[in-house]
Amino acid sequence: MAQLAAKSESEAVQKGVRALAWFILVGWAIYPIGYMAMPGGLLGPDGAGLLRPSDLDLIYNIGDAINKIGFGLVVYGIARSESAVKVAPQSATSVV
Repeated sequence: MAQLAAKSESEAVQKGVRALAWFILVGWAIYPIGYMAMPGGLLGPDGAGLLRPSDLDLIYNIGDAINKIGFGLVVYGIARSESAVKVAPQSATSVV
């Protein structure tokens, strides 16, 4: 994907793909934190005691929001930028 974006002449696509890579990295990094909050986990009540098992829903909902909503907004921004370029090539600006 990054190679295709690099070949693209569109700055919006290149920036968007970099942003999507960060969403994947950060968003998916949240799930192991939730796993560690379970009983017996490193951050759970049997480990460091930093997180309670009841925090799992919150942790997973934050991960889902970042992954789904944020990812979708970046893709939408790329599509809007590319549509603006095709409609008015001389006055288009990036929204990503």
